[in-house]
Amino acid sequence: MSIQDSECALKILARLRSGGLVNTHVDAPLSRDLVPLPFLGRRMPFPAGILRIIRLSGCAVIPMLCLGDSRRFTITFDEPVDLVETDTLEEFISANLPQIAGKLESQILSYPEQWELWARL
Repeated sequence: MSIQDSECALKILARLRSGGLVNTHVDAPLSRDLVPLPFLGRRMPFPAGILRIIRLSGCAVIPMLCLGDSRRFTITFDEPVDLVETDTLEEFISANLPQIAGKLESQILSYPEQWELWARL
C-alpha cells in the first residue's frame, strides 16, 4: 500500500478494524499535516495523519525496534503507548504525537549506532 493511493487511509482503517496490523514510520514527513516537535535537540516535523486513524480505529500503538545488520537482525516490540483519550482530534494529536515521537527519540538515543540517518541531523 502506498500513501499516494487515494484510498490509503481507508485501507489502513479497514485493516485495523479487522484485527490486522499496520506498520507506520512516524519519522517520515510525507503528510500534509505536519506537527513540529522537539526532537534530538531541534524541532522536527512529524506527520499527524496517522493519529486520525488511530483515534478512529481505537487501535493500539505498539513501538517496534529493529536492530542488526545483514548477518543478524532482531525485532522487538515494546509495551503499547498509553494513549490519552481526548474530546477533539487536535487535543488527541497534541497529547499523543509527542509520546510516539519521544519513543522514537528514546530508541535512537539507546542505539545511536543503528541510526545512521539521525546522526547526520
